Amino acid sequence: PDEGGSLTEAAKKAYEYIVKNWVVENADGTMGWEGTVVVGSLDTTGDFDYYISQPVDLNDLKGLAAFVLASLEYEML
Repeated sequence: PDEGGSLTEAAKKAYEYIVKNWVVENADGTMGWEGTVVVGSLDTTGDFDYYISQPVDLNDLKGLAAFVLASLEYEML
């Protein structure tokens, strides 16, 4: 249990940060998700320098799917 609600408040704050920084509103009223790297390769060292050098994509499912699941959890708070 989350006595005092501190965990719930932290989760809400984190979700709001995600929305503010990675969700974009499209002109047609839909939303987009930006900032997910295009690749998820295990063929490299996978270090920080590798990932920051990779291109990012709009609505890449690796990021978008995680956001949808987080949104479902947020709605239950």
